[in-house]
Amino acid sequence: MNRTTVNPVASINFRTLSLAAYFFSFAAISGYATYGSTVNVGGRQDDGLLYVWLVGALIGSILIVAKNQMLRDRSLRMRVYLSDLAILGAALLVVAILPASFGLVRPLVLLVLLGAYYRWYNKLMVSHGF
Repeated sequence: MNRTTVNPVASINFRTLSLAAYFFSFAAISGYATYGSTVNVGGRQDDGLLYVWLVGALIGSILIVAKNQMLRDRSLRMRVYLSDLAILGAALLVVAILPASFGLVRPLVLLVLLGAYYRWYNKLMVSHGF
């Protein structure tokens, strides 16, 4: 095969892409849960952190879509799409339900939830030969 006709996206390692996708998505959610969206700068509120979390979530979402497009089996792809959507929705629900006064308990709950999902996802991919 001619080297110039190879799709550069297809040459990315699937595991590396998965790790990067979940890293950006999970880091954006847990960062928002830990630090919030505003910072007190010079006696006024600065919304700069909100943009950091939004950019991280956007990059993570794009990488999740790219990762899922690499799956050839339609039923597996749909299962992974729906489970990705469910876990990100559950993480956002945890952030909304648990009060910020819990301090670092909220990110710890997210870490357990997202870590368990990533373990399940890796087992699923290994069982399907990825």
